[in-house]
Amino acid sequence: MMTMGRGTWVMVALALLAGGAGCGAAGNGVDTGDNSVVVIHVDIPAGLPDIFQIEVDAHLGSAGKSNTLYFPTEPQQDQPIASGATLGLLIKPSIMDILDLTIYGLDKSIHRLAVGMDQVNPIMVGGSAERTIGLMACPASGC
Repeated sequence: MMTMGRGTWVMVALALLAGGAGCGAAGNGVDTGDNSVVVIHVDIPAGLPDIFQIEVDAHLGSAGKSNTLYFPTEPQQDQPIASGATLGLLIKPSIMDILDLTIYGLDKSIHRLAVGMDQVNPIMVGGSAERTIGLMACPASGC
């Protein structure tokens, strides 16, 4: 299951999709209702250790609310996540704010191996935004 932070502004987290498939866009079979959609494409450069789960820390700037979500909800044990994997967030239609995103690549034991950041400024009510977030190896001191 998803781990939710102080707020509940993220209505639903869509499953991690294979390759470059989009989510939240018309014609792909995902009904987003009136929710805003943020699609994240994960860029995993060659040379990073295998990533088996993505942690998304999402923070609404002015509202001061945070959520932490995991894709997939349990770490994959048999196949690492491929670069170009796509995931999406559905956000309540009443929210229009700055969304700060920090994503972490996790190993099989859910240790952080890599990190990347971006921002959606602002979330457009009922609209969609796409971001490609590149991961970089965590420093020796950790992420």
